[in-house]
Amino acid sequence: ANPADMVANLAAIAKATLALSGGSTPDGLDNLLGGVSINDTHNAIAQNLRDAEQATVLIGTQAMAQQELSAIRALANVIAENSNASLGYLSEGSNSAGAWLAGAVSHRGPAGQAKSDQIHAEVGYDLKGYVLLNVEPERDCANTAAALNAVTNADFVVSLATHITDAMKTYADVLLPVAAFAETEGTYVNACGEWQSFDASNTAPGEARPAWKVLRVLGNLFDADGFDYMNSNEVRDELAALTADIKASSTSIWRTPATVVRQPNMLQRIGHLPIYAVDMLVRRAEPLQNTADAIADAIYLNAETASKVGVTDEEDAVATQGECTVILPVMIDEAIPTNCVMIPTGLAETSKLGAAYGDIEIKGLNFV
Repeated sequence: ANPADMVANLAAIAKATLALSGGSTPDGLDNLLGGVSINDTHNAIAQNLRDAEQATVLIGTQAMAQQELSAIRALANVIAENSNASLGYLSEGSNSAGAWLAGAVSHRGPAGQAKSDQIHAEVGYDLKGYVLLNVEPERDCANTAAALNAVTNADFVVSLATHITDAMKTYADVLLPVAAFAETEGTYVNACGEWQSFDASNTAPGEARPAWKVLRVLGNLFDADGFDYMNSNEVRDELAALTADIKASSTSIWRTPATVVRQPNMLQRIGHLPIYAVDMLVRRAEPLQNTADAIADAIYLNAETASKVGVTDEEDAVATQGECTVILPVMIDEAIPTNCVMIPTGLAETSKLGAAYGDIEIKGLNFV
């Protein structure tokens, strides 16, 4: 389905599931689903979930990159609860759960405690300074254009990275080399909530140091509290004590979505993140880039959509999101929904575009 129709489709599946289960509806859900129409596909999905012995509703990275995530998550909870299914998340990285537990997000502290300050309200890409840890804003963010603009216009940027790029040299005031994941010890908390500690399997090259050590030294130089750890296990053990009473759960408090329909005015971009473009290490692994799973920089759309916008297979076309424009070859792919355009994120050329999901315009070079 078109990403812009994701909430409407989930609302219809939720309505079909409720009809089968006879379950009670959360406050506000009846009004929300009042004008939602159910088709045979929605009924079939609901029935399959009810009939399955072990059904699972998974929220993946596409949903997490969409502006409608809160509505998607709320409806997914309703669907799972009323079909006796498990609810889970396919996280964006191997340690997303660990990052949330540690408070490595803008609006939460360690152990998920809500912050009393309002610093998070300022994370609208207008801060004066940034410390980047193994992040390439032009490739790693849901809106690469906004992220790149933020670090370019900041007063001071420190980048801790395993690789140095020409782009980093344009926005970073300080570049600090850090060890790759296999060159340092550490701990991941996986999507199931399991803690997985590991040792370094290799020595970091040159003057590269484990990122936690670099951050600790920076904290020491500024005489900041809480930077006296001697090894990463001390960090792990302190966090483990703080989170000992937290039980892993994918359910969330019900919040009524504002609406279930957003009529798209334009073509919709699907910003799929290829498996070998997820971080700065695999992007630069040439053998991986030579496999069939390495998706090329291109504009992918089905034949019907291509005909509507006046482009043909293997010719160059112009993709525009707001003020961001790139020229890429067209590839006809019938797996792409009608009125949608799949342009991968995390790649060199596509990094010049904007949000991974949203309105986009496609034109042939002859019409520009």
